[in-house]
Amino acid sequence: MWAMVGGWVRTLIVIVLIGNLVDIVLPKGDLRRYAGLIVGLILLAVMIRPLVGIVGWMNQSDRSQAFNWVADGPSLNGAIADEERHQTEAMVETITGVVHCQVQVLSSTDVGMVVRIKGKVSRPVVKAMATQAVSVIMGDNIHLQRLQIVSQA
Repeated sequence: MWAMVGGWVRTLIVIVLIGNLVDIVLPKGDLRRYAGLIVGLILLAVMIRPLVGIVGWMNQSDRSQAFNWVADGPSLNGAIADEERHQTEAMVETITGVVHCQVQVLSSTDVGMVVRIKGKVSRPVVKAMATQAVSVIMGDNIHLQRLQIVSQA
């Protein structure tokens, strides 16, 4: 913070010195007046630059609060629920012999699952792993209500 203020003050001093040098070097007349006007405008711009930065920072902070409000809304909850469903499907598909898994949300506490298997796969193992995947990823309050295991040729 103090480094920024120090840099700002140094910039102001340099511009004032350059403005005085221009004022001394230029002959009297219209050119000197216009040069003084330009140096004054540059000095004014440098002086208000920190204020513009503060206003921009405040606007950015307002935007981030707006994004936080959107992120807390129902769209975030839906995205989280979809991601949990996809993660559960992916975990069940890691079981040897499972070809595909599809999780369906039945209610706020129950899900259903269709698991396609190929070859010799122990159905009790698939059921136990699917139940555990639902519990671990979706939470202990979500239960695997229906499990359908379909064999593929």
